[in-house]
Amino acid sequence: MDQKRKRSSDESIDDLSNIHGNATKFNIICSIQNISKRTEKTGERIDSPTCVIGSKGRSEWCLTICPNGDKEDLKELSILNDIGEVKNVRNSKGVNEFNVNGENDGWGFLKFVKKDFLLNRSNGLLLNDQLKIFCQVEIIDLESENHHNTETSVNIIIPQSKLSLDYGDMFESPSFADCTIKVGDTEIKVHKAVLTARSPFFL
Repeated sequence: MDQKRKRSSDESIDDLSNIHGNATKFNIICSIQNISKRTEKTGERIDSPTCVIGSKGRSEWCLTICPNGDKEDLKELSILNDIGEVKNVRNSKGVNEFNVNGENDGWGFLKFVKKDFLLNRSNGLLLNDQLKIFCQVEIIDLESENHHNTETSVNIIIPQSKLSLDYGDMFESPSFADCTIKVGDTEIKVHKAVLTARSPFFL
């Protein structure tokens, strides 16, 4: 998980037993459609939409997933299976301190789940090729002047991406098309920007 408050050190949960501060707990559920067809290469990442937590001491968070390996996710992470049960739970027992000007931009599990295990239908982790990741995070503000240990809870559901549907609508409608491809007697209205982005042939 990435966020604007960056990690500078790790310490045990037990080390916080005498420290007072404000705690904010929140959950994120991130959905990824067509996970088996993702074209990202190893090391390439998908970032979920950013969610903002807090007002005065606000921080911005997002989940970062590498569909084909190499990088992160955070605190307590699990996959919701095809009937909504929590599976493949990974729990971080340590506390990670972040600060605004830190060098690290996130923290997580390098080996969260093997792709062949994830894509195996018998494991029940995907429904209609959709991956749902559930992340539970607790933020403890150790710099707060209020030492009464107040606690708030926020649940956040990241909206499912509809980018592929939006592109589908764009291709089916001739509105704003700026180019025409002729194949025999058939004319296809297209968008130059999309063609050049998808194929060097149209540059």
